[in-house]
Amino acid sequence: MTQEQSTKSVTKMAEEEVNSFRAVDCTPLDADPLRWWKTHEHLYPHMAMLARRYLAVPGTSVPSESVLSTVGDIVTSSKSVLSTENVDILIFLKKR
Repeated sequence: MTQEQSTKSVTKMAEEEVNSFRAVDCTPLDADPLRWWKTHEHLYPHMAMLARRYLAVPGTSVPSESVLSTVGDIVTSSKSVLSTENVDILIFLKKR
């Protein structure tokens, strides 16, 4: 099998997986999406892998309240002309 044929078959498999997923009824709003994907990962293996990556909550070592407090200290009315990049750098340096 050539690389082009292999790519076409992967593309075709992905298209079939997406089409099959779209045909499924919607889940209730109160359903746990991670549990749903765990239950259905054998039907949609490629999409399940993406769901695990994008539905997971990244861990953090800094509590969000602390970061928001730091932002409040840095971004004041007198410093409101700072660019977003400079604000990000200042927050990073303060939290190191």
